[in-house]
Amino acid sequence: NDMVFLENFFSNVDPAVALIIVALIPAVCEELLFRGYIFNSFVGKRGKVAAVILSSVLFSLLHFDAFKTVPLLIMALAFGYITAKTDSVLIPMIFHFINNSMSVISFYATRGKSGNSRKESDVKFENVEYKWFKHGKSNKHE
Repeated sequence: NDMVFLENFFSNVDPAVALIIVALIPAVCEELLFRGYIFNSFVGKRGKVAAVILSSVLFSLLHFDAFKTVPLLIMALAFGYITAKTDSVLIPMIFHFINNSMSVISFYATRGKSGNSRKESDVKFENVEYKWFKHGKSNKHE
């Protein structure tokens, strides 16, 4: 289960390290690949509009998550548009980092200090509502 993996990962990693692994590295690498290499490969052959669309579709599909394909496509189209207008991947890279940072921040912001019980908490990003679990002290003694 992805949620169990993420919960275990975030619970055992310092927040700064989590930001680097989950937000910074993917933002830099994915933007260099999709809005850098792939986008620029398509621009010369198909033009900027086709390059934005094709690189965005590849970006969303290569995340291998059917639930997030549409939100990722919308985000990728926006990043592609910015790249086409600015001829730079720097701004999309910054926005990508901010977007990815939201999952890290959401986890640590909704996590309690101690205890074993979990309380569900809604977190919204990428226009999709996710369910996160907040750690807190349990009132039940077993």
